[in-house]
Amino acid sequence: SSKDFWLNGLESARNALLQTCESCPVKDQCRELFNQQFDNLKSYVDGTNPEQFCQNIHLCSVSSVGKCSTCVE
Repeated sequence: SSKDFWLNGLESARNALLQTCESCPVKDQCRELFNQQFDNLKSYVDGTNPEQFCQNIHLCSVSSVGKCSTCVE
């Protein structure tokens, strides 16, 4: 599903960024920061309807079903 795609992408990004913590003098704080931020993003993705998520990041169009031209003008 598209949600799984985004979650897998987030996990890949997290792992890549966690690798940068290895050269940081405060590795534990670096890891904690990235993990907190990615946990927040993961919670957002988990709690979002896939169609709504797609619309929120502007990758899907929003349908305007049920609106007549007279009502919109």
